[in-house]
Amino acid sequence: MMTKQPIAASPVLYLDCRMETFHGDTRPSEMWPCSVRIGDQSIVVEYEDDGVVAYRGKAEAPGHYHLDCVAADGRASLHRVPGSPILEGFWNEGGYRGMWRIYLSES
Repeated sequence: MMTKQPIAASPVLYLDCRMETFHGDTRPSEMWPCSVRIGDQSIVVEYEDDGVVAYRGKAEAPGHYHLDCVAADGRASLHRVPGSPILEGFWNEGGYRGMWRIYLSES
């Protein structure tokens, strides 16, 4: 007798997103283009900064993610209210820290 395996949903790719970064000092916020891929238990955020920077992570709970970027010595979190086109969280990269907000755009 064969048991049915649940079919995992395909990751959703959001291109042409906008990532707003807020710094923990007096610098103004910055807006960066980025892409986001969200799977059942994973997330990848990529943006360009002298090469592609990729934060990869997993879901700790629905809509709550912890991410790492080994190349940039970075750690981050992102949170999303169900149905919202916005991800928000903190980042800590190379000794700097702040908050970030990503505006998802389905393309």
